[in-house]
Amino acid sequence: MDRTILFYCLCILGVVGLLSVPAARSLLLGLDTSAQKESGRTEIVLAGWGNTQEVAMLNQLMADFEAGNPDIKVKFIHIQQNFNTVLLTMMAGGRSPDIFYVAPSNLGNMLSKGVLLDLEPYLEKSQVVGVEDFFPQTVEPYRWDGKRFGRGPIYGLCKDWSPDFLIFYNKTLFDEAGIPYPDGSWTRAEFVEIARRLTKRDEQGRIIQFGVYNNANPEQWIWQSGGRIFSADRTRVLLESPEVIEALQFAAALSTRWHVAPGYAEQAQSPVNVMFETGRVAMCFYGQWFVPQFHKNIKSFAWGVATPPRHQVDIYLSGGMVGYGIYAHTKHPQEAWRFMEYLVGPQGQEAIAKIGWNIPGRRETAYSPIFVENPNLNAEITQTFLKAAERTELFHRSPYINPAEYNLLFNPEWELVMLGEKSVPEALADAARKINQAIRDNMALQKTEADG
Repeated sequence: MDRTILFYCLCILGVVGLLSVPAARSLLLGLDTSAQKESGRTEIVLAGWGNTQEVAMLNQLMADFEAGNPDIKVKFIHIQQNFNTVLLTMMAGGRSPDIFYVAPSNLGNMLSKGVLLDLEPYLEKSQVVGVEDFFPQTVEPYRWDGKRFGRGPIYGLCKDWSPDFLIFYNKTLFDEAGIPYPDGSWTRAEFVEIARRLTKRDEQGRIIQFGVYNNANPEQWIWQSGGRIFSADRTRVLLESPEVIEALQFAAALSTRWHVAPGYAEQAQSPVNVMFETGRVAMCFYGQWFVPQFHKNIKSFAWGVATPPRHQVDIYLSGGMVGYGIYAHTKHPQEAWRFMEYLVGPQGQEAIAKIGWNIPGRRETAYSPIFVENPNLNAEITQTFLKAAERTELFHRSPYINPAEYNLLFNPEWELVMLGEKSVPEALADAARKINQAIRDNMALQKTEADG
């Protein structure tokens, strides 16, 4: 394990405090920093996560970049777990990486701490990348004017993204049931009826095959019902709105009323990807990032991808987009930008296209033969995702409550709904009360910290 990561993981766990002073000092002395220089070369540090394939891709990109930029040395820190906690701890300790992965879901928390560099001046001068190169939906979530997202300076640039809740379906099970493959024109009522026909029971009445695994984020259903989680200024949640209530009543009913989707007990026994790969569920929700795994693992049946059923608004959501940000207090902003420019430019984006686990943020690369004709993917499925991407928006998030805190307050209420112990309106009212109080508390705390 990298000693930098080890030290900060120990800090989080409280272990460093238990070490002897000499032992702790030896750890600190062994840490590298971005301020060091090696043979006249400026060293910058990139922090991210990813599987072995992604790490290998980054190592190759770093080597290629260094070959063309001999004055810069790039070091990679691999943080596979608790990324944001470790990252913020490193920043607090004065040893932040220069560049790091940043997802829009965590952008608000980072902006409130003032740790992200405004990229607008660098983009204006760049001869390699421009805002117009990216899917517009991937740019807006990184804009913040101090009051609202989608406006103002840019604090991050997309690495890769995907509509995250398209429907993966088992063609073989559809064929056996005599059901035409979904073409994107189906309604929610038709979706439920198809899920019913694909749900099978044994002689004792036990469900042995579910029509769908409802692993779509509730927000997908909410947006399609015309609702939103947050107010426009992100200072309160709108969970008690009629649109949100209608959407989540539908989502809950898939398990609690129609019994076409696994309930909490069944979900605890088998993860969604296992149930789909073994033919125990006919449909599930995923993004482009799961296509390579299913392409590799599923050999016993044919499968495809379709857009979710239509409702009030024909829209799809992405919650897993990842981009790059630069530390606001880096000692090497120009060198960090040069490497970031390389990562989101043609070379870095083509490397992502070749792996194929997600859609490159750069539109030209996403529609290039490198991605569209990737032999590790299915061309028809790739086109389905690209078509859906044009109508995809990013989850709305608030700078006044991070996703972990939001989920800590929302999920217990949703669990009571799924267990049949609370109605949807009751649970949403209680969740809204708790979350709005947390937002008010966080806003007050941020103001106190800003006032110094």
